[in-house]
Amino acid sequence: MIEIRDMSKQFGSTTIFHNCNLTFEKHSLIGCIGPNGVGKTTFLSLLSGILKATTGEIRVFDQTINSTADAVGKVSFFLDEKILSQELTGKQHLEALPNLNPELVKEYVAYFSFSDALKKKVKKYSLGMRQLLLLIMTLSLDTDILLLDEVLNGLDPKNRKLAIRLLNKLKGNKLIFFSSHQLIDVTELSDKILIFTHQKIVEYSKEEISIEYLEQYVFNVGEAI
Repeated sequence: MIEIRDMSKQFGSTTIFHNCNLTFEKHSLIGCIGPNGVGKTTFLSLLSGILKATTGEIRVFDQTINSTADAVGKVSFFLDEKILSQELTGKQHLEALPNLNPELVKEYVAYFSFSDALKKKVKKYSLGMRQLLLLIMTLSLDTDILLLDEVLNGLDPKNRKLAIRLLNKLKGNKLIFFSSHQLIDVTELSDKILIFTHQKIVEYSKEEISIEYLEQYVFNVGEAI
C-alpha cells in the first residue's frame, strides 16, 4: 500500500531523513514516536504530499506522491487547529470541506455526541472540542490511509476512550499512522512502532519494544540523574 524507496528529506543544509526504506500494508496501526524535532510531522507531511522528498520516492497504491493532488482520495491528514476558522461554526466547517461522506459525518457526530458543539463558533471551543471536530473531518473523508498527528492531545477521558476504541475498529480495514508523546498509547495501541532518530526511521513490532526502552534510549528519561 505504501512503499518508501531511498527517501531523504532536507531543509537547506539540515538533513531530516537519509535513505529511508520502508513498506506498509493495510489493516494495521503504526505508532510514530521520538523527541521533538526529529521529523514525525515531516514524515506524515511527506506521506500526504504536503511535502516532497528531496531524493527517493514515496509510492501509495503504486502512485508516486509528489503533491497533495496525488494523495487526494487515498490519504487523509489530521492537521492541527490552525486550519480552523475562529468565526465559523463546526457545522460550517463540515459543510465547507469537499469530499466528506455525509453518512460518516452523521455517524461520527453521533458517536462523539458532538451535535450541540456543531452550532457553536470555533472560537468558543476548548482544545478537546477542536480536536474532535478535526477528527470527525478527517475520518469522514473515508480514505484507506489515515495520518493522525497527536490526535489524542487535549481529549477528556471519555472522548479519549471513544477515540481509541474507534481507531482499533478502523484499523481492521485501513492503514493508520498516529504520533504521540504518550508512550503507553504507542505501546498499547500500535501493531508496529516507528522510532525517529538520527535521520533514520526504525520499525519495530510492539513485542520488541517496552516503555522502559523508549524512556531510556529514545527520550533519555533520567539520563542526567
